[in-house]
This record gives sequence, C-alpha cells and structure tokens, in this order.
Amino acid sequence: MQGAVNRTDRNFKLLLNALNIEPHNPYLYYHLGLTYKGQRKFKEAREALLKAIKLDMNILSKEIREKLYTSLAQIELAFDDLRLAQEYAQRSLNLNSHNVIALYVNSLAQVFAADFKNALEGFRKIKENSQANLKNLPELGKIINYCQQRLKQ
Repeated sequence: MQGAVNRTDRNFKLLLNALNIEPHNPYLYYHLGLTYKGQRKFKEAREALLKAIKLDMNILSKEIREKLYTSLAQIELAFDDLRLAQEYAQRSLNLNSHNVIALYVNSLAQVFAADFKNALEGFRKIKENSQANLKNLPELGKIINYCQQRLKQ
C-alpha cells in the first residue's frame, strides 16, 4: 500500500508541474481528475474533469471522453445528484453503449428515482453483457429481483 501512496503523490506532483507548463491541456486535467478520484477527493475530481470537458476541442479520444463521463457519473452518484449521474452516464453510453459501469450507474440512479422499469432494463443489459465481470456485481441478482417486485406493486 505504501508504494501506491508514494506513486500517487509522485504522479500528482508531476501532473501539477505539467499543468503549469500546459494549463490548457484537457488530457492533463482528465488525469488530474482521476488522481483526485483515486484519492477520494470527489469535489476536486469533479472540478478537474469538468475543466477537461471545457478545454476539450475534440482533442480527447472517444475512449477518454467515455471514461471521463463515466467517472463524472460515479462522482455525481456519490454526491446523490441523480439527474447529473444519469446525464453523464448517458453521455458515456452514447459513446459506448456497452460500458458496464455507465449502465450500472445509470440503472442505480433510476432505482433511486423509482424508475424501476428502465432500471430493470439496464440491469438486464449488464447481466447479458459479455464484458461484465459478474463476480464484481454479486448484488445484481438481488437488485433485479427488487426492481421486479417493485414493478408488481
């Protein structure tokens, strides 16, 4: 664990130095946002990721934008902003409709918003997705059952 912390600190310092040299580089803000997110500094992560979007003039690849929006969706869900969580998850899904994390965040936000029909559809897509590592989602079956029960009421 100590090595990971030192590596994160070192990378953080390198990113800040690079941003001093290239203050308009969206890629650096993207990585700064991910670093903050890894440190569980979600407010700072959100700010850096939003800055990356603001500076992006189609510089960032489709894959980076997809991951950026997925990270923002996760952060907004952590802040209980369901509307923004769904908005960012949908932006990610518009870039890659098979993004399991974006599907999961979007579906969870729908559960919290009592939109059980659409949540159930999203969770079923995850279950059918060959890229999904269902071992990391042991509660998926329980959530699907919960949505089905809520729809019957």
